[in-house]
Amino acid sequence: MKKLILLSVIALLSSGNITAQNIKFSLDPKSSLWGVSKGSTWLIKPKYTHKKDFDTQGYGRAGIGSEYSEKVYWGLIDIYGNELVEPKYDEIGSFNQYRAVVKKDDYYGYIDIQGNEIIKPKYKVAHPFDNIGHAIVADVEYPKEQDYYKIDIHNRIVTENNIKRYFHKNGATSAMGKEINGKKAGEWKFYSTSSYLVTIEQYNNDGVVDGNYKRFFCFKYGYGENKNNNYLSQTGNYKNGKQDGLIVFYNPNNGKPAHSEIWENGVFKKVQDIYDNKGNLISSKGTGTLELYKEDSKYLLAKVEYQNGHRAGIAVWYHPNKSNSQIRQKILYKYDANDVYGLRWEIIEINDYNGNPLPKGSLKNGNGTWISYDDKDKPTIITTYQNGKKVKEEAAVTKN
Repeated sequence: MKKLILLSVIALLSSGNITAQNIKFSLDPKSSLWGVSKGSTWLIKPKYTHKKDFDTQGYGRAGIGSEYSEKVYWGLIDIYGNELVEPKYDEIGSFNQYRAVVKKDDYYGYIDIQGNEIIKPKYKVAHPFDNIGHAIVADVEYPKEQDYYKIDIHNRIVTENNIKRYFHKNGATSAMGKEINGKKAGEWKFYSTSSYLVTIEQYNNDGVVDGNYKRFFCFKYGYGENKNNNYLSQTGNYKNGKQDGLIVFYNPNNGKPAHSEIWENGVFKKVQDIYDNKGNLISSKGTGTLELYKEDSKYLLAKVEYQNGHRAGIAVWYHPNKSNSQIRQKILYKYDANDVYGLRWEIIEINDYNGNPLPKGSLKNGNGTWISYDDKDKPTIITTYQNGKKVKEEAAVTKN
């Protein structure tokens, strides 16, 4: 009986192979179009300009294109000569786990073996489903490692080891890490919209940032070994959600330390170490000139003089997007042992984006006004000082 059943199965398979061999794409010499035929009978009349022969899975691809364009829209034909999918996709991949990747208008989705679109094209990158029913996808065209994630056959994100991820509006990963009961736990990484690593932080069991952290300059920059990675911009420590201890700031042009600060329970206490632009230590007592950089620019933001860890002397602020370090404003600060930011003593100059002088206010010898401007050189705030301390602040009113 077993032998008889086995022979019947072999006969059935052989019959299927004969059918597959008899059904094929055929070219109509009159129209120069492809159709699907069995022997001398058309199963699908000639209408296709392109074809890809039946694969080992029993599916052929039939396409319609224009002589004026290289673009071809592809459909799917089964081994019995049925058009499962009319020509509408840019690509149709092979089937795995009864699903195939399809591409339409630069987005990828999935169809099943009946040709049904089970996941609409929405991904910029999509891989075939694996043997356990998971597929790796990404929402950006040129994803980095952290931008890939897994979906199941129902288009649900697969969470592994409690790893949660969040996304920017452009589809790039914005943050990823372990999340337990809705709270961050352990190490979390945060990324820019361009998929560059911005911050690495640690979280305690209460979901509060706690422990060592690293921040990186979030623009694509660097040469040689640093070509695809950004230098550190800052390292330090959080204590129950507040910066605490030694915070080190770095130079984006070489990755060397620029200066360090002491913080206590979220309060900036003083500057400690000051380095030159080559990373050589100038002072460990907070006396000297600091070079400051924005986290999105390799150019200087400011040069500020400090004395015993407090701001004192000339502070020059630059337009950060100007490669020639054009001066935005220059201020004189007076040392104050009780104020790490120093006393604002005199406003020396303020310039617009093109280097032209702007009205600066009357601040001198610690008394008078200071006019602040936005990035478009529009006056925003007028601040009044007495003995270097702010006593009044009001919105600036533009005339003429």
